[in-house]
Amino acid sequence: MEFKTATMDDFDVAFDYIEKLWDYNTYDKEVIRKVYADVLADEDSFAFFLMVVIAAITSVMSLIEVATQFVIQKFRADRKVSALIVAGVCFLVSIPIGISLGHVAILEESGPALFGLDWLTFFDEVTNTVLMPVCAFFSCVAVGWLIKPKNAIREMEDEGCQMAPWLEKTYAVMIRYITPLLIAIVEIGGLAGEIEAGNIAVVVFAYALIAVCAIVYFAFLRDRDTGCNADEKVKR
Repeated sequence: MEFKTATMDDFDVAFDYIEKLWDYNTYDKEVIRKVYADVLADEDSFAFFLMVVIAAITSVMSLIEVATQFVIQKFRADRKVSALIVAGVCFLVSIPIGISLGHVAILEESGPALFGLDWLTFFDEVTNTVLMPVCAFFSCVAVGWLIKPKNAIREMEDEGCQMAPWLEKTYAVMIRYITPLLIAIVEIGGLAGEIEAGNIAVVVFAYALIAVCAIVYFAFLRDRDTGCNADEKVKR
């Protein structure tokens, strides 16, 4: 069934595929039938989904840049090599995530699972519930209490961003007190939800991952900063 030649006669085939793809959810067939009909009726649907793909790719590029910059600074690696390493690791991790979602010939009814969840759901819970809030919390602590807000503001001003005095004071209060408190509330709520849902393994895995990364960083990588930035060509 190709997109451009699909008709409403193909809906049952498409719906069966959706149920097999995410068999742990339930779907309202009539609601999905309406969405399917709307997509087929709109001549611009293909362009819309093409734009979604492009947006996803560009978003991934910006996310990879952070890890690429880290590799460059810590290992004095070339930008292209660093980008290929990071992208390669992400690709390898995505393989079990991808095959865990649907019916694959070499597997049985579904792909591999982690603690009863498919890989995508598991890592989605890990990142949304623990990793992002914890990283955001410690980012606020680092900027607010270690780097100091005035130094962060000075760096932004060096890049051409000017702040009014009242905004500088507001920023300092927000980054030191209010934002960490709000993030902590969100994190506690997320943890309570995971525990109530019986996903304790998600919480344990996420905090164990944070602990391992922290140990590796402080034991081996903390003093390896070369001072090179992503736009600097590294030479020995």
